[in-house]
Amino acid sequence: EYESGGVTSISYHPNLEYVFASGSYDEIVRLWDIRYLSSFSSGNKKKKQPLASVNVGGGVWRLKWHPSKDNVLLVAAMHGGCRIVNVSDFVLGDNDEKEEETKDVVAEKKNINSNLICSCKTNVVKEFKEHQSMAYGADWIYFSSLTNNEDDDDDDEKEVEVAASCSFYDKSAFIW
Repeated sequence: EYESGGVTSISYHPNLEYVFASGSYDEIVRLWDIRYLSSFSSGNKKKKQPLASVNVGGGVWRLKWHPSKDNVLLVAAMHGGCRIVNVSDFVLGDNDEKEEETKDVVAEKKNINSNLICSCKTNVVKEFKEHQSMAYGADWIYFSSLTNNEDDDDDDEKEVEVAASCSFYDKSAFIW
């Protein structure tokens, strides 16, 4: 109801049970606390406001939270290419009292889940615009691999993380 274009993607946060992201043709990614969507104040319904929003430069077709970083969201933004969005500075409280208690999402996720979240910050930290047509698909490639250090006999574990995106019109897939 809040979006000015048709909603095309919804993705619940993997660790914050009340938080989800939505995207639509209006090129905006919005973050929500589901508990605000049905809240009432003095018998009057509160206006449904997102926690935060960010323009990603294209209609949102896919949203994917990072598998290990709670504050990173991958977006396939059709004609705008792809974006990586950072989500930070969750503020706890309710919309009326605005209790300004900022929490780090990763370190304090259990505390956040028990409190109403009234705002957070979002910003685009990376853009990928190599698709010649619309970017429809996006996902994370994330794994650990063993690397051999020639100086000693120990193998080191290395974390590999990249994003992948695709478009069926130009028949392409990219790893970036």
